[in-house]
This record gives sequence, C-alpha cells and structure tokens, in this order.
Amino acid sequence: MGMADFLEIVKRQWLVIAMITTLVVAAALVFGFVQKPVYEAKATCVVSPTASGQNEYGAVQVITVLLNTINEVAVSSPVLEGAAKRLGAAVGLNQLKQDVASQVIVNTQIIAISARAETPVKAMNKANAVAASLVDYVNKKTGENSNYRIEQLDPAIAPKSPVSPRPVKNGIIAFILGLILGTTVAILIDSR
Repeated sequence: MGMADFLEIVKRQWLVIAMITTLVVAAALVFGFVQKPVYEAKATCVVSPTASGQNEYGAVQVITVLLNTINEVAVSSPVLEGAAKRLGAAVGLNQLKQDVASQVIVNTQIIAISARAETPVKAMNKANAVAASLVDYVNKKTGENSNYRIEQLDPAIAPKSPVSPRPVKNGIIAFILGLILGTTVAILIDSR
C-alpha cells in the first residue's frame, strides 16, 4: 500500500477514524476526571562524613558504598513503623509501604524520599515523617562515633498540583492512540 492508497482510504473512511478517535479521547478524559487526584511530596536527606582531616576521604568512600543500603533502609519496616507512629492513627504501615519510595540522587550523597497521598498536606506529612524516622533510625544504629551522619536536608512541601490524573496529557495521548486505532480499523474495513 502506497501513500496515495493510504490517503484514499482516509478520505473514504474519515468518519470511522473521527468517531473512534473521539470515543477514545472522551473515554480518557472521563476516566481522568473521575479519578481521585494523587499528590506527591519529596523530602531529602543527606549523608555526610563526620570525620575531618585524613579520615574525611575514607568517610566519603564509606558513604558512597552505604548510600544504596541506607536507601533501602528508608523504606524498610522499622523506618516506616517509626513514620507511622509520627503520623498517628491516620496512616498504617501497609499504606506507607504502598505510598512511599526512596532513591539516591545520582552522583550525590542525597536520598530523596517521595510520598503519595490524596491531599497535598498528607503527602507532605508522610514524606517528612519518613525522612525524620530514617534520620533517627540510622543515626541511632550507627552511634555517635560513626564516620557518617544522616540529616534531613530539605523538608517536603505541599505540592500545588497532582501527579495523577493529568487530563491534558492523557487527552493528547488518547488522541494519538485514537488516530492510530481509527486508521487501523478504517484500513481493515476498506480492505474487505
């Protein structure tokens, strides 16, 4: 099938393409507006050496190795239990396991803790509670004579807009998918 044949099919079946595209876009927009909004807030913690002078380079090397471990500890049960206690009865451990994630920011000594919730304030509170619990847990485990310490760098702030749903973005994607689906159906109908 050449371009001329394709354009002829589009001319003959434009109504099918338009109807399918419209249906797909409408379904995506309705789904987007019916969905409850989800907000995400991020808090950051920094792991830094406590040693000075000759030992500082060694402490930085230890931190580099330990960052991934501390990142995993951030979403572990003991840390999330501590966060749940800070949040009170409003949030349980299982909910935190679903709503919280952490990641090491590449080429830094920073761990970003993100939390999702149905309101901006709840997302902020979750992220800050997990960050505070991580700081307490790691510093208590390593003790005062450790080569490194962890502290909260930036507290989470309440996000202004949700991370989901995104009706405009979803509408654009649905439009493109609708055109593809509509054109495919048009070609199938025309080839009969």
